Amino acid sequence: MRDVRKYAKQTDIQLGVGAFLLLFLVGIGLIYIIYGSGAAVLGFLCLLAGLAPLVLIFLSLELLDWIQKRANRENPARISNSLSPASGIDTQLIQFEGWTLRARSSQSPKRLLLLIHGFTGDENSMWVFARDLPPHYWMIAPRAPHVAETGGYSWRPLPSSDFGMPSLEQLRPSAEALIRLIDAYQSSVYPEPSRRARIEAGGFDMMGFSQGAVMCNVLAFLYPHRIRKVGILAGFVPSGLEALVSQRPLDGKPFFVTHGAKDETVTIDRARASIALLEQAGAQVNYCEDEVGHKVSVNCLNALKKFFAD
Repeated sequence: MRDVRKYAKQTDIQLGVGAFLLLFLVGIGLIYIIYGSGAAVLGFLCLLAGLAPLVLIFLSLELLDWIQKRANRENPARISNSLSPASGIDTQLIQFEGWTLRARSSQSPKRLLLLIHGFTGDENSMWVFARDLPPHYWMIAPRAPHVAETGGYSWRPLPSSDFGMPSLEQLRPSAEALIRLIDAYQSSVYPEPSRRARIEAGGFDMMGFSQGAVMCNVLAFLYPHRIRKVGILAGFVPSGLEALVSQRPLDGKPFFVTHGAKDETVTIDRARASIALLEQAGAQVNYCEDEVGHKVSVNCLNALKKFFAD
């Protein structure tokens, strides 16, 4: 999803620059025409003096914003898409068939858990959610295939004009590619069919945050026979899946959905409407809502861990 706040900030800057140019070009031009060059120079200096405090305020706000972003990156307890795998989980960075992914192996794997990051995230972003999950999970967190215009990666091509509202058709190629990745990765870990059964990739679990949660919904609707349990963190059901709801493709599938009531990126109304679609499609939804923004609260994080405990 497009970073709406960053887009709004860029728009404000462009409007400010436009107003500045209009004021200088038109204002100074009129002074020059009416009063002459000397008055135009004096008017120019007065305008610069008047703008100096505004420039200082702008630079101060930019500095504070930079300090906050740096603090967020260095604080692994904060849940966001910029987190590194500083979660105490022993993982490996892998290059595999054109993919970059981070994996946690298991000595006695029973199931595969697919971790799908959000917009501007990468293969390091989801591990904060995976802390304390059962040791029988073999976990993989792939990096999305498209570079996001604001940094990081995305599960759909950019740029897009729909401002954070990805559709099924935009995400379908990435969903198909993820299924191929899972099959190929499982075969590479255990080439012999008799041992391959140790990882039940034929019916894997998954969870995603934000755009990654949207991808989880796409995978669940398109490949319900491959999906066992799903964690939807601050996401929604994208447009294009409504036609499949009446077929009840998710009949009996356990879903854990968590959302913040103060989320401004994906509104709570959209999240609740998506829950209704999941239930109409047959999903058994366990819902956790808390008074937070576009993140997962501590209470809901604990509930998420219980959901994946068995």
